[in-house]
Amino acid sequence: MSLRESGLRRRADRALERQLAYQRAKADRVNGREQEVVAAMIADSSKVRRTLEAVRPIADDARVLEVGSGAHGLIFYFGAKDGVGVDPLADHYAELFPAWQKRARTIAAPGERLPFENASFDIVLCDNVVDHAENPRLILEEIARVMAPDAMLYFEVNIHHPFYHAAASVHAAWRALGIPFEITPFADHTVHLTLARRALCSRGCRSASSAKPTISRR
Repeated sequence: MSLRESGLRRRADRALERQLAYQRAKADRVNGREQEVVAAMIADSSKVRRTLEAVRPIADDARVLEVGSGAHGLIFYFGAKDGVGVDPLADHYAELFPAWQKRARTIAAPGERLPFENASFDIVLCDNVVDHAENPRLILEEIARVMAPDAMLYFEVNIHHPFYHAAASVHAAWRALGIPFEITPFADHTVHLTLARRALCSRGCRSASSAKPTISRR
């Protein structure tokens, strides 16, 4: 493993640790206010579904996958009869947020190694995920692999200014030296996301503006 790969692995592991700590604290904060969270989740999922349905109707038996379903993913209120979410922390989230996590099957697995056969899904959702991962390009290749012919992809990600990459590299360097000082945006992201966008476009997808979600038909 190269130094760069080793650094990405450490940053990805740290991002997962920070995310789990954050969601554990959030579970305590929202205790007794779950309906507020559910209402927001329903609104987000409904908006994405409407966006996809503007491309073409979604069949009742559509096979739907969310890569990086997280604690409050789209899959839980997307309305899919055959829906599944994949996230490295899925088992933890199922315990922390049972009120909605039980609405869809979830699997604890990284996006870089999706545990599905080729062409398994009609719709794939990936909402602000790859910038927190170890290998965005591999995630995109896995997404392409599991998409059925003419499947739809909803892909959204933040694209940062090149200065962000330079600052994040400095942050990673002092963390590697053992300096215990975190800057949250740099700690929770692993890569400079212009790279991830180029990787997506190289798969032959039709890309929208970086400020908007991407809907692709494969």
